[in-house]
Amino acid sequence: MSTEGTRELLGSLRAVFRRIASATDIDQLLDAVVEAVRDVVPCEAATVLLLDASGETLIVRASSDGAAQLGERLRRDAEPDEGTLRLPLASGASTLGAIDVKLSGGVLSEERGEALRILADQAASAIERAELYANLQHFTEQLMSADEEQRRRLARDLHDGIAPILVSAYQHLQLLYANTPPEQRAGRLEKSVQHLRKAIQETRGLIAGLRPATLDDLGLAGALSAEAQEMAKDAGWELATEVDDPGALSLEAEATIFRVLHEALENVKTHAAAQRVRFVLRSSDDDLLAVVADDGRGFLTTDWLQAGARTGHFGLLGMRERISLLGGECRITSRPGAGTEIRVRVPLKRIRG
Repeated sequence: MSTEGTRELLGSLRAVFRRIASATDIDQLLDAVVEAVRDVVPCEAATVLLLDASGETLIVRASSDGAAQLGERLRRDAEPDEGTLRLPLASGASTLGAIDVKLSGGVLSEERGEALRILADQAASAIERAELYANLQHFTEQLMSADEEQRRRLARDLHDGIAPILVSAYQHLQLLYANTPPEQRAGRLEKSVQHLRKAIQETRGLIAGLRPATLDDLGLAGALSAEAQEMAKDAGWELATEVDDPGALSLEAEATIFRVLHEALENVKTHAAAQRVRFVLRSSDDDLLAVVADDGRGFLTTDWLQAGARTGHFGLLGMRERISLLGGECRITSRPGAGTEIRVRVPLKRIRG
């Protein structure tokens, strides 16, 4: 191969590696691998096959120009068609599958053969990472779903069991208190009323923290609108809202997004000394977008960790982590005297109910 041809091949490989690295999910990655093979060597078709859980069957996961039927299953030891080169996809001691390349004819040069092997090695590493990440996402979603179901169950038990008993006992004590001469109210009876009142308040707080009733009653858009309006009334904000119903979301995603945005609004109320607040909740074809912006005192975002214990900004880091578990991002922009904007974006395909 000429020097010019070598430079061209290296340039193709660099472009291939960038394309593989930028793939955001396993299917997009496998399509990128197929395209990459065709960029590196002249071929009629390229197909990526991955082993199933048994390790005995290859499944077609990506193919160029319909050369193979997606989902088609082949025995692991089946020979490729004549004129097809099969490259193993292996990472360490693990075999993940293979790439079948149907050559266009002629002899494959040593340089292009080596380029294909390098491509297969890079693809195998990327596929292994993508599968591990997908498994982690699935496991995280299962944990979040189980956690939210437990919260709902506990909130329901508190609401239907303990709370009515406490309220009933409180009402009986109030009646007894009202019918007791003033000189006999001091001491145990008055203290009992105070303790029971506190128990009712704390139980209601627990129920709201576990699963806000407004989420089930009003949905995400309605519940957040009500929260924003109530806080604006309490804090004296001038509130501008742009709220659309995003449609059905999974219970765990709905609760997580509610808690994050509730905390963002609570931070404005507690720390920002804002006059004007903007609240946005809307969805596009692909994403759910939420914005909480204020004209308050702001802060240096580089000082989160140092200021966290004093101002509550550790909560901002927690908000970012919770949104990342949904596959989204939470961006916080702020500077002293210029207010704060919290912008949340979550892919809808991850959170649809």
